[in-house]
Amino acid sequence: AERPSPTPTTTAPQSPRNASSQQRWFAAVESGDVEEVKRLIAAGTDVNMKNDEGRTALHLAVMQGTYADTAAPLVSALLVAGADKDAKQKGGWTPLHLAVANGKTAAVSALLAFKAQTEVWDEVGNTPLHMAANNSFEPILKAMLAAGADKNARTTGVGATPLHFAAWQGHPVGVEILLSAGADKQAKNKYGRTALDLANEELRKLALDRSSGVVSNLAKKEKGWAAVVELLAAKS
Repeated sequence: AERPSPTPTTTAPQSPRNASSQQRWFAAVESGDVEEVKRLIAAGTDVNMKNDEGRTALHLAVMQGTYADTAAPLVSALLVAGADKDAKQKGGWTPLHLAVANGKTAAVSALLAFKAQTEVWDEVGNTPLHMAANNSFEPILKAMLAAGADKNARTTGVGATPLHFAAWQGHPVGVEILLSAGADKQAKNKYGRTALDLANEELRKLALDRSSGVVSNLAKKEKGWAAVVELLAAKS
């Protein structure tokens, strides 16, 4: 499985065109000032303009606030105004990728309510559901599956499914959620490995760590992968 990368960073040169209005727009979005954002929209601001990192206001908005406060009304205001819910920043991340990867549950819910694409791949080859499974964001996993995200979507590289990701990371709750949604536990990546194979491989690595004296978080990790193995071996 490809491990989702951190939030992509870019070094695109700054455009001087419309600099002051652009600065006011992105400053309002980044500060989470919903009323100022609405005022600027009413004044004709292009809600889909991009900053120097190739991000739209919606990319920035999903990162604002905590799980349930500023992000949702700001994201909703932009979506109502016609923000491109599937715009890609550099690295191929849509606002949904960004919200999912950072655990922004309210922003994810708002994007899904506006029918943001769930089957969209970033440049590494991951869909947002792969990211949710990788980090075991259970509420987000459930919300995305309920919205129709493909539980057996494949990465473009090694052909891993979200279940491969959850198993590989030792997330038994995520594995249980995916299995309950009907994820195919027999699915193999391009190397012929199932999710169960990956979990067993991680357990073997932990055994080697124990024998070599590496013990950092060993018991916790072992418990997670052992629970994953039990689920995948027993769940019908």
